[in-house]
Amino acid sequence: MRRGAGLGVLVVLACGPEPLVPAELAEVCGQEEPFRLLALEPGQALFWRPQIFGDRAYFQIVPDDDYEHTFVRSTGMCGEDLVALDPTVRRVFTRDRWPGLVLGTRTDGDIVLVDPQGVEPSHVVFAGVGAGSYVRWTDVGIVVTEHREDAWGAAFFYPYPADPRAETVQRAPLYDPVPITGQAGEVYSIHFELLGDDLLMVSAEGHLVRVAVPDGSVAIEQPGVREFALSSDQRYLLWQANHVVNDDSWDPRDDIFLRDLQDGHDTFLTVGNLWGFTDAYGATEPRRILVNNGPNADGRVRQRLYAMSTLEYADLPEDYWFHATVPDGRWLISTSTQGAPVDLFDPKDGGVRHLIGMNRGLYKHILADGIEVLDVTEYQGSQGPLYFVPFDGSPPRTLADEITSDSVRLDDGRYVSIIDIGGGGLGEFVLLDTGDRTATSIDDRVNARWGVSSSPEFGANAFVYSVNDGDRSGIWVARIPER
Repeated sequence: MRRGAGLGVLVVLACGPEPLVPAELAEVCGQEEPFRLLALEPGQALFWRPQIFGDRAYFQIVPDDDYEHTFVRSTGMCGEDLVALDPTVRRVFTRDRWPGLVLGTRTDGDIVLVDPQGVEPSHVVFAGVGAGSYVRWTDVGIVVTEHREDAWGAAFFYPYPADPRAETVQRAPLYDPVPITGQAGEVYSIHFELLGDDLLMVSAEGHLVRVAVPDGSVAIEQPGVREFALSSDQRYLLWQANHVVNDDSWDPRDDIFLRDLQDGHDTFLTVGNLWGFTDAYGATEPRRILVNNGPNADGRVRQRLYAMSTLEYADLPEDYWFHATVPDGRWLISTSTQGAPVDLFDPKDGGVRHLIGMNRGLYKHILADGIEVLDVTEYQGSQGPLYFVPFDGSPPRTLADEITSDSVRLDDGRYVSIIDIGGGGLGEFVLLDTGDRTATSIDDRVNARWGVSSSPEFGANAFVYSVNDGDRSGIWVARIPER
């Protein structure tokens, strides 16, 4: 609802459609209520969150869900000095190597230098990148991979220009073919990693190779590799052999090794299907190795996790998936069967404690004594109840009857969320107090497709969102007072 409307009492979420009173808000741009940063036409919306470069806010706007024709506007931090950027630019970004410069991408994929004042046409920095290509920025230039046919594409290299304001760089062939998951015109995933200045990938011949950037010279790191993963610190390499232990295309199993790239030593782990490294949320062990430890002919998952420091492992119960580590060292796990329960697993003795059954558990916050988890039917754009689930096995407690999957938790435990989403994907933007399960209204007819974005550049607990409501349509910001 509009600010100032609806003078009803503060209501509990379960009490039905009685209007909510306006939330008490902190000052933003000189007023203690939502502030419109940019007026939009009805049907237009902010695509994700604003980007802040210096003292300017840049907004990528999608008209009527037409993602191929997004455009960019910029303003000062309180909506002043509106600038319409080059209409051929679909999004903007910056790079540390070129401070003060604003870059953008066009529909055709070209990467350009954008005039922040919107006066001069954009200058092409990297030409022929191609729409749908995958771009990786390295210390010496950018690596671009594009799809060709089936599961293969090609990699190209662009060196950085000495002066991006004046020079245009053309691509040079780097490696062909490159393994790609995708379809014509799109790239879903690129099966390569950057190791220093080398590309690490599995070749068409089934070897793990290093491709030097930028000259394209090739060296074999390991022959006969099906799958691999590189640790985030680039010290460890996981690789799965290609001996064809089984014929299961969904779950190909082979010998799995861990290589220390500092000394080249390989340690055999198991026969299984390599899934890679996983960073365990809240764990004292910063990284674990995750494999599907077959056999898996019945389609069920059998996950095994190794601790990086000791290579000790624990096997999860059949068909369970690892999600997170709680402060006392136990693991949160769930399964896709039997109502997707959320359970607690002790890797020391294999014990399992059932916590709660639900459709799909979306973890919102892990505390020392329990977890706040949202019960939804889909992980994105879905609504459902929010629970606090104690780790000691005591009954769950309802924190809110309805919030959305993209709701945001404040440091003090309150949530902001869009609820009562109706036709056109619009709903009411509310502040939820999980202590007494009450809600107050921040704004209404808010675009729930893109939700609300935490934007601390506008102040503590500041959120930016889109409204679709006639002459109120636009991009707004509101701040929640701290308590």
